[in-house]
Amino acid sequence: MIIDKAKLAEYKNVNFGRVMDYSEMIDPYSKYIETISDNKIYFGYETLDNHLFGIRPPELVTILSEPDIGKTTFVMNMLRYQIESDSFLKNKLLINFSLELNEYDLIERVIQMETGFNSFEIEKKFKTDAKFKEYCFEFVKKYNNIVSVIQRVRDTDIISYVKAIEDMKGKQAGLIIVDYLQLISSEIGDDFLRTTRAVQGLKEASLLLNIPIIITSQVSRSAGKNENGLEMNSGKGSGAIEEVSQIVLSLEKVKGKDLSLIDPETTEAVEKSKCRIIRLKIQKKKRGKYFDKPYLLDLEYKNLKLSEYTDKTRMKYLQTDNNLF
Repeated sequence: MIIDKAKLAEYKNVNFGRVMDYSEMIDPYSKYIETISDNKIYFGYETLDNHLFGIRPPELVTILSEPDIGKTTFVMNMLRYQIESDSFLKNKLLINFSLELNEYDLIERVIQMETGFNSFEIEKKFKTDAKFKEYCFEFVKKYNNIVSVIQRVRDTDIISYVKAIEDMKGKQAGLIIVDYLQLISSEIGDDFLRTTRAVQGLKEASLLLNIPIIITSQVSRSAGKNENGLEMNSGKGSGAIEEVSQIVLSLEKVKGKDLSLIDPETTEAVEKSKCRIIRLKIQKKKRGKYFDKPYLLDLEYKNLKLSEYTDKTRMKYLQTDNNLF
């Protein structure tokens, strides 16, 4: 699917802003409240979701992470959760602005998540195993409401792309992903100004579209070296990241005292490169109490599955590996 420039231009100068007095706000608010419980977005991790109380439109959520920790995998697991759960997003478009990975990288990760085979095994089986190939063509159909924009875009183009995709697919968008912030296209040379403009533009897009936007962001070099871990202001480029976002999460390697929280069996699995334990922290949120305890996620390399690290995690790595094929 290719969106031509003429299609994008249709929405370039459309004003999606709203001018309303309180009397005009009360009726749509009443309808919004009636369905609010059914229209919150969850990540799929019980402890985290219980503390965030769900994501509402038009909130902007930022996920901070050092390179190669798992921020894209975190997002892809969340998207998969929307497809496999009873989320209202099953009937909406999930638009992923993939500014780093191309279509081959994306679909290969999806296949790995579904089958447990790594990239080299997938390549080989696609060439030699007709049954496997047929299975892949079939299961990807359940992901048809996830649309990836594989191009570096400007923050000012987000609305045009979303509206054009809605027209072409005949569905409304329910969630927007931008992976990752620092790759937003811009002619601004200064890092601070470029990042500030990008995150402010994304917040404006979420407000005008009335759709939540989740962005991933790299962190500064100094933040990555902090012995106490990432903080709310660790985002690379600009303090506007934490100022504009309603929710800020951070993902980082487990280190220091948190290492003692991992059981011996899982520690051995980490050493054998079967998995990675990631520390997740809620750096900022709008509602409820802050989650001040260590919160760990288990990333299985085999199928890129992220799950809460619990007492049951150790049992998983005592079992024999099994593939579908």
